[in-house]
Amino acid sequence: MLTVDAEGFNSIVRALDRLTAGLQKGPWDHVYVVIVLLTLLVLIWYTIETQRLRKAGQDQTAKAAQLLTEAQRQNEVSVHLLREARRQNEVSVMPILAIAVEPVPGGETDRIVLTNVGSGPAFNLSIDPHHWNTRDLKIEHGSTILRSGQSDELLFHVIEGNSGNLLGAKTLSHWIHVKRMPNPLNVVVHCNSVNSKAYSFRFICASHLGKLRITYEGSAANEELSRESELVAG
Repeated sequence: MLTVDAEGFNSIVRALDRLTAGLQKGPWDHVYVVIVLLTLLVLIWYTIETQRLRKAGQDQTAKAAQLLTEAQRQNEVSVHLLREARRQNEVSVMPILAIAVEPVPGGETDRIVLTNVGSGPAFNLSIDPHHWNTRDLKIEHGSTILRSGQSDELLFHVIEGNSGNLLGAKTLSHWIHVKRMPNPLNVVVHCNSVNSKAYSFRFICASHLGKLRITYEGSAANEELSRESELVAG
């Protein structure tokens, strides 16, 4: 439905006033009356056309806003799909490290092994050292690379002064039990995936009923580690 604005209405009223004034005059003024009528018709047509164009402009603006909203939604969906594709790609090559105690083949003792149970290789393997009192603990491993499904024996080397001790699973459990080293003992293993993404895996070594128990505490990717470092620095 078209509406007439105030300016158009006032123009029509003024034209009607001129028409009324012309009707009160003689027949010689009929030409003027005709002109006034034509002017009135033009004003009415102009007002209606202006309202139509205004409505069309408003409709076009609403459609443009709707198209912009839809484009933004599609862009958000595309970004989400891209992130999901990257995540799935990283999961497909992500190393997952585990530490366990297993018996030595053909022997009566146990050994501590680091195994990559993930689907991708682990590069740049490193294990955080420990220092307490006058002792240092270095956890040695044979290689800085672990393929998927590969295991590597861990050697717990305790250094005090000029002497050192290599601890097996049984001795390590005893030292933890008698508190010759931190109880529990935290072990943090670092590595990189084939995409150069950094990971950290946390384990706890404790003595339970005379045996060494190793439990998995969690993992973190490089973004989470960066946030933790910022919190510590702050």
